[in-house]
Amino acid sequence: MTKILIGSLFGWGVLILVGTQLLSRWPDNQVHVIFCDVGQGDSILIINQFTQVLIDSGRDTKVLDCLSRHFPPGDKNIEVVIATHADLDHIGGFSAVFRHFNVSHLFVSGFGKSTRDFFEFRTAVQELLSRGTKLYLGQNGQSVELKQKFQLKIISPRGERGTLSLFTGQKTEEQLSAIIHQQEAEYTSINDESIGAFLTIGRFKMLLMADIEKEGELALIKSRVLTRVNVLKAGHHGSKTSSTELFLAKVKPEFVVMSVGKGNSYGHPHQEVLQRLAIYSPYIFRTDRDGDVVWIGNGLTFRWKTQHSR
Repeated sequence: MTKILIGSLFGWGVLILVGTQLLSRWPDNQVHVIFCDVGQGDSILIINQFTQVLIDSGRDTKVLDCLSRHFPPGDKNIEVVIATHADLDHIGGFSAVFRHFNVSHLFVSGFGKSTRDFFEFRTAVQELLSRGTKLYLGQNGQSVELKQKFQLKIISPRGERGTLSLFTGQKTEEQLSAIIHQQEAEYTSINDESIGAFLTIGRFKMLLMADIEKEGELALIKSRVLTRVNVLKAGHHGSKTSSTELFLAKVKPEFVVMSVGKGNSYGHPHQEVLQRLAIYSPYIFRTDRDGDVVWIGNGLTFRWKTQHSR
């Protein structure tokens, strides 16, 4: 009898635990912006009810852990995916994501890289296209219409120079490499080929800077697309090549989030950047320290939640 009772209690405990976890992920009427802890890389998940946007995927399958923690139960659809640029730490996890989820709309920078990682990403994209995903070139000022409680507008220092021909058609690897080498000859930094984005939720505005560096920041300033924001996802993981004084004086963030890997070999975030950011914001969240960093709001009020207690 004792064994039966203990087993029953254990069974009910498991059911209650699973039920609690499911309820915690059930969509509410708020917008959830999750800066995923994917190690040294970027991945941002935006959720409003059963609509999801995924910006970047980190370098490997670790992104799936973040999605499983936050995705609505049973939902296998992602309405919009944005691949900001061709670096491994931004696109490496997409092959795994595309195997597990359907994607309606995919935005790419239109710039490639002569690496196995990029060619694997291209193959995964072509598989998506065969399943009906719509492909777009991310360009400056482009609005992503989702009819939800948030609006998304793409910013890109060099978006008009990209090309979808990297992903469409049956080009040989030599043909693809020729296009990529031409792009590389024109620009010195693939990071400034990144797609950034403004995310607006009511009266709150976030700026998601991918890996955009100094020259890209200057180009955005000159194009007059930048404005003051409440939240900044700092560019290039807190590298000293991003978040320049001129840029920060333009956007004046109240809160800052850094996607950065614990003990990374690059020395991110750089102390100079932390000092520059501290002039504007006393609130700096970091995925290496805080785990997943979550902003939850309805356009009028908001709160922050982190995976690890601070």
